[in-house]
Amino acid sequence: MNLRNGTADLRLFLEEWHYERHLARTDLLWLCNEVLGYTLISDRVHGPILEGLQKVRGAREFHKTTEDLTAAFGGKVLWEPLCQMELLQPNVGQGWWRQMLLLYPRGHAKSTLATIAFVIQWILNYPNVRILLTTATETLVT
Repeated sequence: MNLRNGTADLRLFLEEWHYERHLARTDLLWLCNEVLGYTLISDRVHGPILEGLQKVRGAREFHKTTEDLTAAFGGKVLWEPLCQMELLQPNVGQGWWRQMLLLYPRGHAKSTLATIAFVIQWILNYPNVRILLTTATETLVT
């Protein structure tokens, strides 16, 4: 889209941009399919995993002008999360999420969804988050 066609084009572009940023922050299935290219992730197959992972509410955006948009593409953060990371609660009953066991066969994208995509969504919402991945051997985590 050519942003020089006027403020109406810019407004429409920003609305779509904010909407897609919000989807990426709040809808893990959309993030997988539309942004990360994980088209094999589906609600029908991976619904229980998607429901078991924490949900994030998104963020309040502050991009208003062309200068803000240019600054955002340059890395300036002009948003704030709607919920502080420390206040997020598990989706289902207290303590349930710590006992979740994913029993899907090999090749059904468990790690892709629950480790890679979910971690990317956390980073999109909370850029200062610290994430630790541990396994029995270093090569598995790598």
